[in-house]
Amino acid sequence: MKVTTSRFGEIELQEENILTVPSGLIGFPEIKKVAILDHKPGSPFRWLQSIDQPDLAFVIVDPLLVAPLYPMDIVLDLFEEPGTTLDNLAVACIATVPPNPEPITVNLLAPVAFNADTRNGAQVVIPGGRYSSRYLLHRNPVVPPVTAEEPQEAQSAQES
Repeated sequence: MKVTTSRFGEIELQEENILTVPSGLIGFPEIKKVAILDHKPGSPFRWLQSIDQPDLAFVIVDPLLVAPLYPMDIVLDLFEEPGTTLDNLAVACIATVPPNPEPITVNLLAPVAFNADTRNGAQVVIPGGRYSSRYLLHRNPVVPPVTAEEPQEAQSAQES
């Protein structure tokens, strides 16, 4: 399949590289088909390119590179895609890269999760207020983990 994008020009995508997000992305419910494209060799960033709206692409990053203790088990529970395990779960967080000197922020609150086998995905929201949609990439320490068993009251107390 050929797609003409505003950022990358005409690109050729194999069907197996196209991912489906049935509910769309938060704020973009019409975005149902996407592809993940490499940025440049060695870069931690990649692109989530919309197939439905070829002029729309998001910078993404693996949340474990930003917060090594990121709660993948909670993302898995929220994702609810049948057949998904930690072994076939792929997770990306959307980054905002403003012009310099503004810092890069990462949306750790609402990751995009995919089942690598079925290629189905969804954007989920991690409850509890522990994660920010504007996590400052280079200024914040690593976010401590939240476990699925941690009571809501304990989470709130730690945030105070």
